[in-house]
Amino acid sequence: MKNHSNRPYAACAGCKTINYAAMSARERVTGVKSGTLGYVMRRTIRQFDVVGRARMKEIYLSTLKSFLAFRNGNDVYLDDINADMIMQYEKYLHTSRGVSRNTSSFYMRVLRAVYNRAVGEGLATDCRPFKHVYTGVDKTLKRALPLSVIKKILQLERTTILKQVRLSYFLVM
Repeated sequence: MKNHSNRPYAACAGCKTINYAAMSARERVTGVKSGTLGYVMRRTIRQFDVVGRARMKEIYLSTLKSFLAFRNGNDVYLDDINADMIMQYEKYLHTSRGVSRNTSSFYMRVLRAVYNRAVGEGLATDCRPFKHVYTGVDKTLKRALPLSVIKKILQLERTTILKQVRLSYFLVM
């Protein structure tokens, strides 16, 4: 069992107490755990909101919601994130959520960016938890119609509409 004596909150089922001495003043007042993935992600989401990066805010919020769903709503301390947890999350995405490799890779890249930011700020020690999960981009089948086909459809529509207009005009007269 891990020793959580330097942490303000219990990170395992065996720990039942809260170490208020290890908590920051902000944590005691707000109840927000600053050493967690959720804290760092929410802070990053607020920063995107402030600078007007709405799409990035949506992406990070979606990733956070997905990861918290995997964790049954429980946040996780940054130092408790390891390769096994990330591999389990990837498996959860594929089996329980039915997402493609590119979608799971997208979530992994967002989580890795947040994790690396936290490591850079000294909030976590880098244990390279993303080394065994896919974070690339698979080449997908091109699904768009060629431009020549789109032009033929547009030409056909114009011809059909023109015929309908002529018929309507003839019937009205």
